[in-house]
Amino acid sequence: MQLTLDTSWWTRYRSSDHNPDLDPNFKFPQAVPGLSKGKFTAIPRTDADLSPDAHIQAIANTAAFHMPTIEQGGNSRYPSMAQRATSAEVLRILISIGPTETMHFQTWSDKAGAAVSPPLAPLTDPTNGLTFPNLNSPPFGGETFTTNLIMPEPCAFLSRKLPRCSIIRPTKTGGVAMGALAFLTAMGLFIGQSAQFFELMRDLAAAGGRGQTMGRLTTAGSSSQSGARLSHRNLRGFGPFSNAVSLKTVLLSPRCHQA
Repeated sequence: MQLTLDTSWWTRYRSSDHNPDLDPNFKFPQAVPGLSKGKFTAIPRTDADLSPDAHIQAIANTAAFHMPTIEQGGNSRYPSMAQRATSAEVLRILISIGPTETMHFQTWSDKAGAAVSPPLAPLTDPTNGLTFPNLNSPPFGGETFTTNLIMPEPCAFLSRKLPRCSIIRPTKTGGVAMGALAFLTAMGLFIGQSAQFFELMRDLAAAGGRGQTMGRLTTAGSSSQSGARLSHRNLRGFGPFSNAVSLKTVLLSPRCHQA
């Protein structure tokens, strides 16, 4: 795997002064800056990755941050999309899956904290220089980086005139489908996929933003009068992500956008 991880979610959920929905141009600091500046594996690729100890530990640490980085996306995506739902069935799907994403995120973010606190941190991978700092010590530390928080810090919500409260953020609906695709692509999850795969994903995300229904999409990504529906069969040949992608794409451009 070749992962590039945006770990700014760590400081976003610890910030009481900024909410990305209200401060879209504010850049939250990275918890592990190195993970956002290269491509790193989260699994041993060969037996050679089993040593030295600091190298295999860095791989495990990368995996520990990869999981909550994925889950925090779902943490925002489901409530964002639920606001657009007009189908009771689709709303049920979104509000049933969404809370489990939050449970996963809370669990994995707590596990990630072990990778950036003693005795595991600080740690530097001698093979590539990737460093996992001790976030409880200077120049880190303080409420912005502390590793023993698992609840979102209260922040402004809807309006700065209202009292701060502990919330999922962001949850604005604009561009959520395209944003999810861009996020997963930048992470490196789709490295090696075909041009057809990306065409399909872009068209699905764009259709979701326009309010187009699933039944008017084809595997080629163009509109069709035949009403062919997206299915696992349509995604066959797109590699190991086909099962996950088929579910996510159902939620990226479903009936929840119908008027």
